[in-house]
Amino acid sequence: MDLTVVHTADGYIVSVTAHPSDAPSAHAPLQAGELVSRVDVPEITEDLEIAKIVERMDRIVDDYRVEGAGATAHLVQKTRPSDS
Repeated sequence: MDLTVVHTADGYIVSVTAHPSDAPSAHAPLQAGELVSRVDVPEITEDLEIAKIVERMDRIVDDYRVEGAGATAHLVQKTRPSDS
C-alpha cells in the first residue's frame, strides 16, 4: 500500500492516509507550509485488519519523518532525542 503523507519541509509528519498503490491520493486541505508526498510502505498491506493498519500508521507518525518531497520522498527513522 501507499501512504499519502502531509508533512512540513523539515519532514515532520502531520497526517497520513493509506490507500492501495493503484488508487489516487487523498488528503485534507494543506495548511501554510505543508507539503504532500506519496510513499510506498510494504509493511502495510491490503490484507491486514484495519486495526493493524492504523497501528502501523501510528507507529510511522511516531518513529519516522519524511525526507525529500513529492516523487523523491521517502520515510527515514527518526534519531533520538533531537529528531522528534
